[in-house]
Amino acid sequence: VSKMNATDSLMLTKFLPENFPFRKPLARALLNHAARVASATSKDTVESFVEDKKLRAILSGGQMIDWNLPPNQVSWLVTAGMMNYYMNGGFYPEGGSGRIVDSVVATIERHGGRVLCGAPVHEILVNPGTSLDSAGVTDTLDAGSAPTPHAAPVAYGVRLKNGDEIHAPAVISASGFSNTFEHMLSKDTVCSMGLDLSRGPSSTLKASHSHVCAFITLDGPPEDFGLLPANVHSFGDLAAEFDYDLSAMCEQYYSDPLAQKRPLVTLTCPAAKDPAYGEQFPGTANVILLAEGLHEWFEHLPDTATQSAAVRGDQHT
Repeated sequence: VSKMNATDSLMLTKFLPENFPFRKPLARALLNHAARVASATSKDTVESFVEDKKLRAILSGGQMIDWNLPPNQVSWLVTAGMMNYYMNGGFYPEGGSGRIVDSVVATIERHGGRVLCGAPVHEILVNPGTSLDSAGVTDTLDAGSAPTPHAAPVAYGVRLKNGDEIHAPAVISASGFSNTFEHMLSKDTVCSMGLDLSRGPSSTLKASHSHVCAFITLDGPPEDFGLLPANVHSFGDLAAEFDYDLSAMCEQYYSDPLAQKRPLVTLTCPAAKDPAYGEQFPGTANVILLAEGLHEWFEHLPDTATQSAAVRGDQHT
């Protein structure tokens, strides 16, 4: 474990089968190895090896828009993982990111599955009257019978926001810890699983930063505007104003975003990255501008989640 990449250690813990010999001590060793790297900030790690201030800024926050936290807050594991991804050049799906969805959906449906869109899950349905024996076989308990030593709640489906229920032999949530255990499961169910949410992520962590985006379409192909497939990060002269202390630069931006006329902005051009873009949308190009955005900046605005895109567009034109 000591010689293993920290990211690989973290991922391996997710692949250990429940009945794997010595699973718990092995998982603990893997997590401890990853934690030693994850507990150090990007700023502290880079400064321990690099003296040049400009190089420090590039290595600790050069791709900050990909994780949206300043170098003095983000884990070095995140920065190093992103840097490792770009080391041999990034990847972009031919035909745009929608092609990934199309391929996954086709595979699911080919094997008899269905993909539902616009169907938000309100609740994970759990049957408390089940037990899991030592062989991993689930038996239904008679109504009113006492729980066995192996009693555990078993999910059997989901209830959608519109009230429809979908039942399944297994339920896998990819909604994150907070949404799954704090919103989609009842408190009684969570307690029966032995989880104490008073010590959960929401009690110790706050939400990371998000993006404010501008989507721009240009009349003309990318080469007419000199657009390149590489991402462009805007801190050059800006970082120099703060003596290349990106954390200080970000703190000023967070405290008063409108006062900083040149915040960190990233420009990316999907049209230049995608070789199929010209065939799908001839004579045009697109550019995306991304800046950091904090949730509290928008808390006073009305909730538009239930509005159509046309209504939101009319309001913000």
